[in-house]
Amino acid sequence: MGAEKIFVVGAGTMGSGISQTALQGGYQVYRYDTVAGAPEQAISGIESRLARSAEKGKISLDEKNSMMNRIEAAHLQAAADCSIVIEAVFENYEVKSALFKQIASFLGKKNGKGFYCYDENGKNIGVNPIFKGTGA
Repeated sequence: MGAEKIFVVGAGTMGSGISQTALQGGYQVYRYDTVAGAPEQAISGIESRLARSAEKGKISLDEKNSMMNRIEAAHLQAAADCSIVIEAVFENYEVKSALFKQIASFLGKKNGKGFYCYDENGKNIGVNPIFKGTGA
C-alpha cells in the first residue's frame, strides 16, 4: 500500500513548510498554485532544505531521495484522489471561496473519499462564508 496522499494548495512559505512536514511524516504530497511554476520552485526549495539536512547528518541521503520521490506539482483536479486537502493561500475571501467551490465540484464525485480542510490563513474571514455554496 502506498503513502497516504495529501494535496497542498499554495506554494508560499506556509504551504512549503506543511509539505515538508508531510513528507517527513511519510506522506505522498501534491502541490498546486495558481501561479505557473510556483509549485516547482517551492519543491526545489524543499529539496535544498532536505539536502542541507542530509549534509548535516540529520537525515540520510536515502531519506532525502525518498521524500523527493513523494512530492510533485499537480493540477487542482488531482485533489480528488487525495485523502486530505490543505489550503495555504493568502487571505482573500474571493480566492478562497472560488478555490473551495472548484475542489468541492470534483470531490463530490468520488465515493468513499474524505475531504478535510485546514484553513490556517482564514483568521479574519471565517470558514462559514468560504464554504457557503460548496456543499461541504
